[in-house]
Amino acid sequence: HGEEHEHVLKDVCNRRKNKRPELPSFCSERFVKMYNDCVSADYTNRPTAEQLDLALKVEQKVVEQTDTLEATNKELEQANRKIAAAAALQLQHFACMSHEIRTPLNCIIGLSSLMEESDLSLQQRESMQMIVSSGNLLRCIVDDVLDYSKLESGNVVIDVRRINLQVVLSG
Repeated sequence: HGEEHEHVLKDVCNRRKNKRPELPSFCSERFVKMYNDCVSADYTNRPTAEQLDLALKVEQKVVEQTDTLEATNKELEQANRKIAAAAALQLQHFACMSHEIRTPLNCIIGLSSLMEESDLSLQQRESMQMIVSSGNLLRCIVDDVLDYSKLESGNVVIDVRRINLQVVLSG
């Protein structure tokens, strides 16, 4: 097939030939277009066989690179979908874990607050205050994790209402 291709290419580019050579049946669309462009133009202005051959090689390289880029893009899209699914799963896990931590934490804070009100020595009272303070701090962290997971998953509910700013600032 290569010999027929070269023969047709030389015939198309031959500036002395005014007759249109027959195209082999295996020619690509790009080659047929170039062939038709060449033979429809003034035969004295036809490109050389080397110019046409180079143009065909460049075109083939572009097609190959385009195919490679399309395949790479598909792979990247799949990888992005996997990453997004993993991130969503991780956020869901954090939210569940935060809820599971919050329940016993509320129990610890509640019981510690009750114990603070009982008859305790000064050292015991200070220890209970540290437990309640640390528990409240830990609950704030857990709440922040839950808020973050809600933000990332798009499940944030915004409560819009009128307020008295002076009351809020003074309270």
